[in-house]
Amino acid sequence: IGILFMVLRLSKVKKKNKEQSVMISSISEMSNIDKMTGCFNRKAYDEDISEIRMDSQFIYVSMDVNGLKIINDRQGHAAGDELICVAASCMKTRFDRYGKVYRMGGDEFLLFLPKVNHEEAENILSNLIQQFKEIVQNDHEIQFASLSAGMLMTTKNDHFEDASSKTDKALYYVKQNGKNSYSFYNQIQYGNE
Repeated sequence: IGILFMVLRLSKVKKKNKEQSVMISSISEMSNIDKMTGCFNRKAYDEDISEIRMDSQFIYVSMDVNGLKIINDRQGHAAGDELICVAASCMKTRFDRYGKVYRMGGDEFLLFLPKVNHEEAENILSNLIQQFKEIVQNDHEIQFASLSAGMLMTTKNDHFEDASSKTDKALYYVKQNGKNSYSFYNQIQYGNE
């Protein structure tokens, strides 16, 4: 009877430990998710980049929503939040199977895409920007909103700080030249660095 009691007690302890492990894992996952958009958050980004080997190539994208300040000023922050959620949903729908979408704050997003090549990424990004524009065109209050993106295919020499800086430059180039588009970072366009 003593051995049977110990076996039953150990199985209960194992079950309880497994339940606690699942609960801790769920809490950890929740702490890495942006509550408003369902995208990964800055904490998840920081954890992920600390584990990624930079000797492999991947597509890195900086993206943001154009016109958000005007919408917040005219219609309130709830309308602005809804626009951010629509943009995030479009990004996740298009890119989730290729990598991760992170909301870094406000209307700023980063996409880390190790499972897509340059041509596929450009095609998907172009379709995403067009899809978002079609969605907002149906509402005259926000029809001026759009997405802009800067994109980079990393090399073995790039570090995350370099990748982030280069995609930001590509993003700002788009924002200065008409928005509602994307730019692929290259040395010719931005000079040697």
